[in-house]
Amino acid sequence: MERQRRWWIGGGLPVAAGRAEIPYILGPAPYRRIEPNWWGYRLLQLSGPSLIGRNVQLPLDEGMVVDGMEVYHVPGHAPGMVALLHRADRALICADVFMNSGGKLSEPIAVFTNDPAGNRQSMRKVAGLDFDHLLVSHGPPIMGEGKARAQAFVAKLRG
Repeated sequence: MERQRRWWIGGGLPVAAGRAEIPYILGPAPYRRIEPNWWGYRLLQLSGPSLIGRNVQLPLDEGMVVDGMEVYHVPGHAPGMVALLHRADRALICADVFMNSGGKLSEPIAVFTNDPAGNRQSMRKVAGLDFDHLLVSHGPPIMGEGKARAQAFVAKLRG
């Protein structure tokens, strides 16, 4: 029981994060040190809450499998962002690699994206995986045709 208390926090869920994201979450390399693509981003950072957390119990690395989900490092929007592929359900949780606004896939908002070109590489990477359902952080999931829609979007990308 003691081991479980150390692993589980708060509401009973462990905090997992891409290993490359952990320095930003824990504070040694605050998000404000990331070079923004837009000067106004600095103003938005001043008005928002701190993104520094208290602990990460499960560092995620490319190639790991956690509860049936394969971990893929997909930097671009954030340096340590990860996507999770659950092959049994044919579902890809792609974080902020794609957005789905009004039923249309898009890139994440550029002013909040650390490395737009890197994110486009991550889009190509995840579009090449084997899935049907695309679960995005912003917008409704795309069920059944997620891979086809992601590949069609990636085919139109420049850079």
